[in-house]
Amino acid sequence: MMAQGRVHQIGRGFAMTLIAAALVLGTAGFTSAAEEMMEAPAGPNLGKISLSGGVDFTNEYFFRGIYQGTGNDEGVIIQPYLDVSAELTDWLSVYVGTWNSLQTDSDDNNTGSDETWYEADWYFGASIALPANFSFDVSYIILYGPSSAGIFAEEIDLSLAYDDSALWGDNFDGLQPYVTVAFETDGASDGIEGEGVYYEVGIEPSFTVLESETMPVTLSIPMTAGFGSDYYEWANPVTGNVEEDEFGYFDIGLVASVPLSFIPSEYGAWSASVGVHGLFLGDTAEKIDETGDDFHVIGTFGIGFEY
Repeated sequence: MMAQGRVHQIGRGFAMTLIAAALVLGTAGFTSAAEEMMEAPAGPNLGKISLSGGVDFTNEYFFRGIYQGTGNDEGVIIQPYLDVSAELTDWLSVYVGTWNSLQTDSDDNNTGSDETWYEADWYFGASIALPANFSFDVSYIILYGPSSAGIFAEEIDLSLAYDDSALWGDNFDGLQPYVTVAFETDGASDGIEGEGVYYEVGIEPSFTVLESETMPVTLSIPMTAGFGSDYYEWANPVTGNVEEDEFGYFDIGLVASVPLSFIPSEYGAWSASVGVHGLFLGDTAEKIDETGDDFHVIGTFGIGFEY
């Protein structure tokens, strides 16, 4: 970058000296800027907008302990998702995204429809970084059933999480506790008329079980418990009475994940995971479950990316 300014005609030699000095300074400035660019952190995405997504495969689908369908031996459940977020400040980010469930066993997708596209959820919200490693999240979610009657529930979700990784040593990311409260504003996830309130508490301790510079293996143990007020309800087909249970479910899993470092970083950071979950249902959730079982073993496999 060449410095610009007026060169007074005091003398040709003096003017040429100023021009030469300006060229030297300009060259030095250009070199300094180039060095700063070379020293800047490298990465596929250094902007304020991030993109993440992926697809999960599973044999059964329960939404907060409420039965939604099973793949059985004849089909598979495919659940793709996509999320876009923007970092507005150091402490505030906003996001919008979609989550879907495609259930290829059309005879057992809990709708009576032969359509594969069972669910399409849309959401938007904001994440706020709080002091002492706490974070707060607020979102609005629209749960939509393309193969059924359209929108079956809308809700506002509030979540508070604590990042406790700094309290532990190497190879352990902490318990990562959180609590979520969801207020249904329209419709109901259990299919019973009237909006309910859902409460969730959980932790997800994770460990590095195989250290590697390129493909370390992380093992996590997610544990989630769900409760509700006017949320877990079941209409007795004989008496017509509505039965309710405050306890919905307890889920414990074992999930192994590994980064797919062979994919060039220009295409984002990719990872794969495989896991198994044990799902314990409350009394009402068991009655909603068409299989009639109060315990389910659910397998998962997923591929995701962040950019």
